[in-house]
Amino acid sequence: MIGIVVNRKTDSRATKRNFLKRRIREIFRKNQGELKNAAAYLVKMRPVKEAPSYAAMEEELLRLFKKTGVLA
Repeated sequence: MIGIVVNRKTDSRATKRNFLKRRIREIFRKNQGELKNAAAYLVKMRPVKEAPSYAAMEEELLRLFKKTGVLA
């Protein structure tokens, strides 16, 4: 299970916030098999000047998952 928080400080437009959430969900879905099952994940996106690319978001999320020890 995953919870995603993208607040208005990240981007004031709802369509952009939803776009970022969809990207995070897709990255999670693709790598869900490698994550520990008995955990709930909360991802809070911090404000950025420019939206990161899909590859940059994936790299950062996987790095954070490895750092916390939930990714094999």
